[in-house]
Amino acid sequence: MSGANESKAFNTCTQLTTGALSNCTFNGQTLPIAFIQQYSNSVRTLSGEFPTIRPPKVPNADISMFKAVTLHERWNLQFRAEMFNATNSPQFNTPNTTLSGTSAGVVTLTQINDPRNVQLSLRLRF
Repeated sequence: MSGANESKAFNTCTQLTTGALSNCTFNGQTLPIAFIQQYSNSVRTLSGEFPTIRPPKVPNADISMFKAVTLHERWNLQFRAEMFNATNSPQFNTPNTTLSGTSAGVVTLTQINDPRNVQLSLRLRF
């Protein structure tokens, strides 16, 4: 689908049993028919949901730095800096895969991973 963005993950254009089209315009463009609604009491050949659709993976970097200094013969000082999700890349929810509503293919822009987390520590060993 050309013009896909974070709010619409895939083409959800559906031809209803009445012949009408549903969810077929995106950014002012008419999309090709991707799904055809089945008549009542007909044999289903396709699942009503797509559980295998996954959101794209985002880069994740966890960084840590340590610096140890000897203060005295038996005294050591260690400084630690740790950063989790250093790139602060958000991971959003998966697209709605239920084809029965108007929100099919829509991604909820809610961050599901943790934002950047930094922790510093100072350790004295004697």
